[in-house]
Amino acid sequence: MDVANILLGACLTGIADQLDISFSQGHPMVIGRHVKVRDLLKYNASRWKRTLAIEIAYSIENRRINCDLLLLFTEDSLPSLNKQLAYALD
Repeated sequence: MDVANILLGACLTGIADQLDISFSQGHPMVIGRHVKVRDLLKYNASRWKRTLAIEIAYSIENRRINCDLLLLFTEDSLPSLNKQLAYALD
């Protein structure tokens, strides 16, 4: 979990720097064994109408480390994200 936290932090920092935004980061957790994705989303369903989910899979070469980063964006964050993406792509 410590390695996952370091890798996730580096990945999120890189994305946030490129888009000039900041992320709210939760602690890494194993999803699928102890926490199902649908349960994670269901817990917040009353607060969210729609959610954009982006999954980024990565691994460390020559090591048995495979991770998936799940980014969840609520509908109120999408206008700002779209604006930053449009600026970055121009």
